[in-house]
Amino acid sequence: MLQSTIHFCQETALDIINIGFVNGFPDQSPANWPGSNFGNQCDGLTYDVGGVKTDLLSGCHQIMEDIPICQAAGKKVLLSIGGSTPDNQELLSTESAIGFAEFLWASFGPVDDTWVAWGGPRPFGNVSVDGFDFDIEHNGGFGMF
Repeated sequence: MLQSTIHFCQETALDIINIGFVNGFPDQSPANWPGSNFGNQCDGLTYDVGGVKTDLLSGCHQIMEDIPICQAAGKKVLLSIGGSTPDNQELLSTESAIGFAEFLWASFGPVDDTWVAWGGPRPFGNVSVDGFDFDIEHNGGFGMF
């Protein structure tokens, strides 16, 4: 367990812990899967879809271990969507936005047996975040969801 996790989870002034980021949106990412950047908290491997290497990190064991610690301390854990790279954060259609939302919920929300049987990704294993937050750090000329 990371010392910072203990610190943040025990901090009484914090009710929400954000994990950043899902920073690549499907319309601009390989295999039309979102991309992620969790710093050094994953093993650096990504998912492969039919021979296409995606930008979605797998093997995020440290995060998977830390989320339940914070949740047990009464904190809500949210996954941040966005970040500071606007060139890969555009949704080109309503269908794309719905698909992205469904993908995120199946990958990071409560475990869905159908999703798992299909081989859908679960970067944090059986651990689920409590929700999502939008960290859109630019003023693009396009709409979001």
